[in-house]
Amino acid sequence: MKGLILLLAVAAALLYFVPVSVAYEAREAYEAQVEREVDYRVTESSESTGIDLSKGAVANVYVEIENTDTVPGTFSVDFKFTTLDGTFTDSDRVSILPGDRKRAKGQADIAVGQDWKSSYEVTPSTEMVTETRYRTVTKEKKIKLYKWLLGERQ
Repeated sequence: MKGLILLLAVAAALLYFVPVSVAYEAREAYEAQVEREVDYRVTESSESTGIDLSKGAVANVYVEIENTDTVPGTFSVDFKFTTLDGTFTDSDRVSILPGDRKRAKGQADIAVGQDWKSSYEVTPSTEMVTETRYRTVTKEKKIKLYKWLLGERQ
């Protein structure tokens, strides 16, 4: 009988004091360096025709850009002019501080009175920023053997 009691006491002690490793998944934050474009918005665009003393008749496109980011940025604007004579391109670059606006201008030679269409594309500069991202990782923890036998896994 004493042997049985001793055996039960040892079994109980093992169940209570012996740890087992249990794997579980956890969400973990980490910092990552990522490249992103500087935020902006086009606040206004307009077209006009005019006379340039050295070029003659010209088509002008103006694009006003606002830097809505917290860092300075350089914005490239590619202009495309289409006339009956073909397609012409121009480009301009403007550097803009956060919260400020600047105007980019594109220009093409045209014949006096000629119809034309235009389009433009704004390409902002990029910057490296630190972002907090999350990933799922497998970790281990120690639990008592009796808890593991009762189904506790996390």
